[in-house]
Amino acid sequence: MFSLEKYNLLENLDESVIRQYSAFKLGDVDAIEYYSKLLIDRLRLILDPNEKYILYTTNKSPLNNYCKKNSLLAIEKVSGHFNIPLIIGEYTFTYNPKTFYDNSTLRKTIHVPTLKKVDALKMLGHKVIFFDDSIVSGLALKTSCEILKEFTTKILFFSGINLSKSPYTEKDFNNYYFKTEGTTGLIKIIEQQGYVFTTQMMRTIGALQPEYIQEILEKIPSNKKANFLTAHKLYFGYPYKIINQDIKSRFFHYLRLLSLPLLFLLLSSSLNIVWSIFDLPETEVLTRIVKVWFDAYGLPILFLSSILEGMLLIGSYFPGVFVIFVSVVLSDTIPEMAAAISVATVGLMIAHVGNYVLGKYGWYRLLVKFGMKGSIEAAQTKLIKKGPIAIMSSYWLPSMGALTDTAAGIIQMPFKKFIVYSIGSAIFWDTLVAVIVYNVGNSALDIASGGSSITFLVVGIWVAIVLILDWFEGRKESQAQRAITANSKGNDSI
Repeated sequence: MFSLEKYNLLENLDESVIRQYSAFKLGDVDAIEYYSKLLIDRLRLILDPNEKYILYTTNKSPLNNYCKKNSLLAIEKVSGHFNIPLIIGEYTFTYNPKTFYDNSTLRKTIHVPTLKKVDALKMLGHKVIFFDDSIVSGLALKTSCEILKEFTTKILFFSGINLSKSPYTEKDFNNYYFKTEGTTGLIKIIEQQGYVFTTQMMRTIGALQPEYIQEILEKIPSNKKANFLTAHKLYFGYPYKIINQDIKSRFFHYLRLLSLPLLFLLLSSSLNIVWSIFDLPETEVLTRIVKVWFDAYGLPILFLSSILEGMLLIGSYFPGVFVIFVSVVLSDTIPEMAAAISVATVGLMIAHVGNYVLGKYGWYRLLVKFGMKGSIEAAQTKLIKKGPIAIMSSYWLPSMGALTDTAAGIIQMPFKKFIVYSIGSAIFWDTLVAVIVYNVGNSALDIASGGSSITFLVVGIWVAIVLILDWFEGRKESQAQRAITANSKGNDSI
């Protein structure tokens, strides 16, 4: 009579477990060792010396030494420790990022593993120890059991962790390490001695922009680069095409680098065109009209406008910056200006915290449908690469700061660290802008409304600063690359 026993190596899914599991998926050598030891320790308590056992797991066909599932790397160590034979069920599939994480029982495609006849016969008279890194829907386990029960009467199934009841998705767990460590973390793992590319590492790298893949290939040792190219062909079914860094990659690099100032110029110019088409009043006339409005409703409207301006998605369409500018321009005295900017800062801080919560608890996904996925991922990459200083560099524009807030929540930045940098950055930028606007007066509204040649001067200075900072950063990375190359020449091939 066939029976199935299920065990989880780890039960409590706290942040440290999630981080190590994510590193395990990527093939981190220490994490592979950790999970194999967990399984070894558990088996010592369960194995009956009077019984015969076979170890079993699955892997994408064809089997090779360049790209393996992390569960296979772990169970190979277990097999060597106990001297128990290992059988691998091979399955074939073409990776599709759009459907890979679809665990719907109606839509999920189960890739049925196949057993060689000689391996299947080895199972006769043995109990099977089946290991996989996680269990999500249970469909893959059920499919494997339908095959294995023809050759064995008992399966002991071990999963690293159980995701079936987790509030987070399988994708969240798998990508956690990359979201917190970025490409630097991937390079660190790949450079480990004895590292073997895993299927999750291939999916992670495959989802990156070409320039980031190029960065990884330039920084890892030449033998690891060769292994990656072989693993890529085996996993994806086609060779990786190395990009001409001097042309295509550099074009996209500078396009992304200058996207914000160019977008600001585009929006400003568009607003100026709309201003002219609809024959809206001149800045001085508009200022008098708005002053009457502010005298009537005052600071409460400024407070509400600031909250809306700082909110993810909403701030991109609500003219909150214009309202804040006007409140400062209309201030007759410095105390009035200080009161106005203080109210605006408090409103923006409420929005910043709200954005952080959206990211931390995954609610931001509701806004992905509005085309914000790319912007949020770009903010994540910048925050991972720059650290909390990215908060300071983004808060000059509320809509840009909203993306950074959300990214900080997604990567689970400690709230205390976030709020300290957020408050400091908000006070700095709001005070700086308030002082400039108060002294410039009505000309500030020309910039905000796209109605002045000053706009082009501001964008020109902005672009120059960005390019200078990029040059210094490139120089710093080149020096670091030379150090990495010098330290990694002795790494061995697998």
